[in-house]
Amino acid sequence: MMLYSPYSHSTNVPALMEVLAVRDARIRELERQVHEFGKKLHLQVGINARQAEEISELQCRLGLDSTNSSKPPSSDGPAKPPAKQWHFLKVFRPFP
Repeated sequence: MMLYSPYSHSTNVPALMEVLAVRDARIRELERQVHEFGKKLHLQVGINARQAEEISELQCRLGLDSTNSSKPPSSDGPAKPPAKQWHFLKVFRPFP
């Protein structure tokens, strides 16, 4: 088996041309695939950005109740809000 050498005069030029043609076809196919994946990636980035905005909006809406929005108190549901702590009463206790 003889390895290819640029100095060899007995090189099979048609066989090398065929190898190069196959390689070039494969390169074109891979370039086409890269281009298609690039288009899909660009589309997905846009979809992800829109979904992130929607998630952010929904998270904000999830935290709304009648105390921090224009919703009526009846929309809060049966759970009672936590009782307010009166911290200033602990500080200003009369001496025993």
